[in-house]
Amino acid sequence: MNLPSSKAAWVEYGWGVVSVGVEDVPMDRAEIVRRLASVLEDPDWRPPVLPEVAAQLIELTRRPSVSLAEAAQLLTRDPTLAAQLMRRANSATNVSTQRAQTVRDAAVRVGLLGLRNLALEIALSAKVFQAEGYQTTAEALRRRSVATAYMTGVVCRHTNVPAAEAFLCALLADVGLSVGLMVLGERTRGVKRPDLSLVWPSLVEIHAQFSARMATRWNLAPETALVLANHHQLCVDGQPHPMVAAVMVAEWLTDRLGVPFPSPPDATSVPRVSFEKQARETLGITDQRAEALLREGQKTLQELGY
Repeated sequence: MNLPSSKAAWVEYGWGVVSVGVEDVPMDRAEIVRRLASVLEDPDWRPPVLPEVAAQLIELTRRPSVSLAEAAQLLTRDPTLAAQLMRRANSATNVSTQRAQTVRDAAVRVGLLGLRNLALEIALSAKVFQAEGYQTTAEALRRRSVATAYMTGVVCRHTNVPAAEAFLCALLADVGLSVGLMVLGERTRGVKRPDLSLVWPSLVEIHAQFSARMATRWNLAPETALVLANHHQLCVDGQPHPMVAAVMVAEWLTDRLGVPFPSPPDATSVPRVSFEKQARETLGITDQRAEALLREGQKTLQELGY
């Protein structure tokens, strides 16, 4: 993917240009966090936008009476999404004696939820998990986020947590890290970029706030933004939140199955408080059931090509 090479092209692309100023003077972690947080309030900041078809598909699938035919018709307006859908529908994950020949056939095979999830996965991979100068880390974040999102499907099959919203929350939980990398990359084009190992702890500290803000900018449900803002703490308003718990268990599955949370070499370690056991208790997942989730999760990742 070719990134824009000029300020005008960058703004037109939908990412904007914002001054962070992390390279001008030595700063401690708190100051870097402050400057990154100030981007959220900068009127010149234009965050990445979802492709039109993906955004419309999210809105369409919120309607209780939406049909697969309507969703498939919408998807035909984006050849990239349509082609990816055809490949996924005809993959080993959706084994059938007869290959899907049309977008509608493929939509029937993966279902409405699968259609929406796939569109979001592709759209975010193309538009958000991109960071000039930091693409290796952005790609690791993408793989981790996609894997965790599909792990929520495993979790939700064994609990009462809504699968559609859980997939979305897990996919977007760490998107704030990629957005932070994106801001750093575009701000430092043409000059020496800050060493990622130095700024990574600050990005980790601020990323939940960035993730929640992106959900708001994309007009997602307020509950989604709430989960993203609190996805590293189990309790919201003093009570364990089932959706946060589902994301936490999905992250635990992803860790155990070998798709770790990325961290640049030599980066200052950032303690990650684990509420995995409490999250499993919240959802009623016993140790025995957790082992079953791991086996099911391993199969899912294999089908996805991990």
